[in-house]
Amino acid sequence: MLRPEVLKAEAGPTELFFQIRLHPLPLEDVPLDLYTLDPPRLPGGELVAAFPYPGFDRDPTQPRYALSLHEGQRGFFLWILQPEVHTFTFYARLVRCRGVEGGEVSPLNPPPGASCPSLPLVQAFYTHRGLLGTGAPLSLRLQFRSPKGWRSQPFVLSLP
Repeated sequence: MLRPEVLKAEAGPTELFFQIRLHPLPLEDVPLDLYTLDPPRLPGGELVAAFPYPGFDRDPTQPRYALSLHEGQRGFFLWILQPEVHTFTFYARLVRCRGVEGGEVSPLNPPPGASCPSLPLVQAFYTHRGLLGTGAPLSLRLQFRSPKGWRSQPFVLSLP
């Protein structure tokens, strides 16, 4: 079974940066999801979660793997396509979620009745501070998961 290890997690003003390593080397495409555990609540009652994406300005000289956001048999995932290396880099942005009950949420695959609109994620003027308003600073407890059954250890990322 694959073992994901989070090597680096950093928060910039507009996105979250992640570097993970998978052991052993995957032999096929890998679907990933990013869960926010115990999502923090903003003053208006909405919850904050992180939404993974490949990165708009990803280094095109990294030919050893490709990333894609698309739907699979069990939901919508960030896919690592045809990996030839163990270490992968990708990004996440924040999103506000409504109607979430329980202690975890995936904006890619929200539970029935919940919504995590992703419009702020594609706006060029997006910043964490603009999305969070008076809710900043805060810390997110995150975990990478795959529908194939493996999970990373939960980790905390603090946002300025």
